Amino acid sequence: MGEEKEKEEKEEKRLEKEMRKKRMRRRLKKEEQWQEEKKREKEEKRKKKNEGKAREHGEKDKKANRPEKERRRKSDKERGEREGRGGEGEKCGRTRTRRIRSSKRRRRRNIRNGRRWRKRRMRSNRKCMGKRRKRCRRRTRRQGRRRMREEKKKDEKKKEKQENRQEKERKRSRLRKEEWQEEKKREKEEKQEEKQEKKERREVTRKIKTRQFAWR
Repeated sequence: MGEEKEKEEKEEKRLEKEMRKKRMRRRLKKEEQWQEEKKREKEEKRKKKNEGKAREHGEKDKKANRPEKERRRKSDKERGEREGRGGEGEKCGRTRTRRIRSSKRRRRRNIRNGRRWRKRRMRSNRKCMGKRRKRCRRRTRRQGRRRMREEKKKDEKKKEKQENRQEKERKRSRLRKEEWQEEKKREKEEKQEEKQEKKERREVTRKIKTRQFAWR
């Protein structure tokens, strides 16, 4: 009888060990899957970002690699000759400046050099003798303040977006943690139930055996 009891106990222990191993494997597998998913998401984000950057750089390069002849800025004289005004350009009528023909190409170049507005403003605020008017200076100051305000607003928006993204990420991680904890709890409960069942079975077998002995 003792041998049989030992055998049963050994068998139970072996089964328990196997079950434990299976659970462990399952948990590890889930953890690995989750890690891979996270990695994949990160990689996709990075790719998207890089694609956008590459596209931007491509456009910049296209603009930069135009032939020198095309990029060269024409003088007023050349422009006037081209338009049949005897090399003088269009006169201002004594009070206004010469009309500024700021070409698209010039604007593009200024954008590339990061001076888009400054250049255009300086050229447009001239009088006949090349003096700048005070009124225009005031206007430029106002424009500068407005630009600063707009930039500030943009930065705030960006910050808010970032905070929202972080909050979402925190929520996701919290949910994942809760799910993992629930799973753990469930496993623990299952273990407890198995333990209890085994105990009851053992108790029943013991009672049966004792009854058999008593009967004998």
